[in-house]
Amino acid sequence: MRVVPLALALVLLSTGEARAGDDLPESALARLGSPRLRLPGTVEDIALSRDGRALAAASHDSIAVFETGTWKELLRVACRPSAVAVSPDGTIVTDGANAWEVGSGALLYRDQPTGSTIAFSPDGKLVAVASDTVRLREARTGRELMQLLGHERRVSALAFSPDGKLLATGGEEGSIRLRSTATGSTVLCLRGHARQIRGLAFSGDGKTLASAADGARLWNVETGALVRALDARCRSEVFSVAFAPDGRLLGWVANALVSWETASGEPGKPLEVDGSRSFAVSPDGSFLFTASAAGVRVVDLATGEPREPEGHSGEVCSLVFSRDGALVLSASGDRTLRLWEACSGKPLWTKKVAPQPRALGFSPDGKSVLASAEGGLVLDAATGKEIRSFRGFDASMSGGEAAVAASPNASLLAARREHGGDSIRLFDPGSARQLRELEHLDARSEKIDLAFVKGGEALAAVVASSVNVFSVVTGDAQRAIVLSKRELGPVAVSSDAIVVAYLGEGGSVLLQDSATGDIRRLARPDARARVSALAFSPDGKLLAWGREDGAVRVSDLADEKRVLVLSGHSSAVSCLAFSPDGNRLASGSVDCTALVWDMASALARADAPPAPAPATGYEDVRAGERYVFASSDGTLEEVVGARRDGEIEFFAGTQRVPRTVRIAKAPSRPDPGSGKLVGREVLEVSGRRFECQIREAADGSRTWVAPRYPFVIRRTNAAGAVKLELREIKDSKGGAP
Repeated sequence: MRVVPLALALVLLSTGEARAGDDLPESALARLGSPRLRLPGTVEDIALSRDGRALAAASHDSIAVFETGTWKELLRVACRPSAVAVSPDGTIVTDGANAWEVGSGALLYRDQPTGSTIAFSPDGKLVAVASDTVRLREARTGRELMQLLGHERRVSALAFSPDGKLLATGGEEGSIRLRSTATGSTVLCLRGHARQIRGLAFSGDGKTLASAADGARLWNVETGALVRALDARCRSEVFSVAFAPDGRLLGWVANALVSWETASGEPGKPLEVDGSRSFAVSPDGSFLFTASAAGVRVVDLATGEPREPEGHSGEVCSLVFSRDGALVLSASGDRTLRLWEACSGKPLWTKKVAPQPRALGFSPDGKSVLASAEGGLVLDAATGKEIRSFRGFDASMSGGEAAVAASPNASLLAARREHGGDSIRLFDPGSARQLRELEHLDARSEKIDLAFVKGGEALAAVVASSVNVFSVVTGDAQRAIVLSKRELGPVAVSSDAIVVAYLGEGGSVLLQDSATGDIRRLARPDARARVSALAFSPDGKLLAWGREDGAVRVSDLADEKRVLVLSGHSSAVSCLAFSPDGNRLASGSVDCTALVWDMASALARADAPPAPAPATGYEDVRAGERYVFASSDGTLEEVVGARRDGEIEFFAGTQRVPRTVRIAKAPSRPDPGSGKLVGREVLEVSGRRFECQIREAADGSRTWVAPRYPFVIRRTNAAGAVKLELREIKDSKGGAP
């Protein structure tokens, strides 16, 4: 893990300004929270450009680059990074194996030997990547200049001197080497640590080197002498270090930022922060940036208060509308409740709670809200202040799932009996009194789902492959529905308890009528994006389902061809909720945000006659093929996915969510390798050079073919502009040859 000092002052905007510019997708009324500084999963590493303008963050499956201050997303790429680094001017980001241009998204090079530690030289011309050895490369081309050997074990830390003439490398065996970047030779070898070197940093004048391992140490760069050992002052192992603008040494120790006066070694007061081992500090020493499970944290060092865009910092796991649909209450894996204005997305209050709430509700008069996980919590809807709380049941089951539900008017709570068991208890949240107990559940089932139906007069309990409906007045069982084709996944029961939606074989969406037993398939399985959430509209006429790719689809159950597609999340949809009148739909996501959709607008858009499909340039896209289009300057522009029924989905620019374009037709074209050979030419696309044959078809069109690569390169002239296209050729089995 690295720490990157900044050279320019960083201006942090207010919460409102930081959220400004989060574009709303079509038919969305508001976004609750901000997607900025958020990535799927835990952020493992961060890096800041030397000019202070770009922040890069890496999670398990992607890298994102944000503009500091506004937190606007500049780039997002899918990869499997073990570390991330950004060039001093913020124009290049790399995971060690691949490098991208931040402005255009162009892939500069790929599939180079990777490493767990990366560092750019101060001038941005070189990048060092460490694993068993250190590879010194040209930053823009990836061309390897030299390999640096000498450590007994893997190299675990890197740092360039301010003038770029020295590269410090630290090994797992505890030694440090100072090397000449011109020759690769070792200038000094520093020994003294007994454990793996976790981090290295040069002082601003380049005269002192700090190291992090079993404590922190300061070294004289010219002589290699130990200046001061700071491990005696440290509570435990130091994971990373950086020099603050005022000359203090900063270190990361077990979820705390510690500091020392370099002249005396005196420690400062530690700052407890929920973060990981990768951090950076603004040049004026005012702000701390850390990688965490919640994304990138921005903390005011003077107050310890967060300064990142306001919103949830974990998956949005539950949503509910107020009775009039004007407010939305959300619960998150970050263990907070937040109340929002539904139309504007304006945050009204935040309440920290533990454990994570699952069941939410508004009182009939809208003056209080209910949240429940282990017991109940009643809050003032205007202020978020606690009115009362009670315990008495344990709704948390194995795997972190909660068996708890609130009735539509928050007058009842249903929860599985404490420590599991074969019964469900009904509680009055106002008095915390247990009203009755519903028996006859399968006690062997570790997971059940609960939902109130029939306006709160009945409770549906989903246990394994059955739905049991109980009267909340008498406790009697009213109906038992066997879901004969159910597979693991979400379940939704219509408000009249007649229709059940669930996942069947392969993840297809099935509808089962409990009155007739009829089962129909509403949506075919999609291996690329399984269904992750289901919800019926209050009148039972619509079914919404969210997918793992972040898309929401809404089907009209009376006309299955009438399907609304709502796209706006960058990660899986985790929950769905309709407003009581059915006019609005809220979708929560793993991307830490929720979207409020206007159903009238979405339905009108679905009912509008289709506009004539304009010429898009994609008319010759074929089903089952992947295309990479490059602009005339040779930079990567967009990747196009499979064509389906006159539609193609593709990633454009830095967008993570696929965009859909309709095309009128897909005419055939000559085989890429056919035609008369009329010449040869070398074309460069996205930094790669292709030796091409130029073949001319009978109609005079020309195709540039690269026989040694699984691509076709085609040049076309439109309005005087030259466009290059790379098309991946599939073999008969659907794979690349």
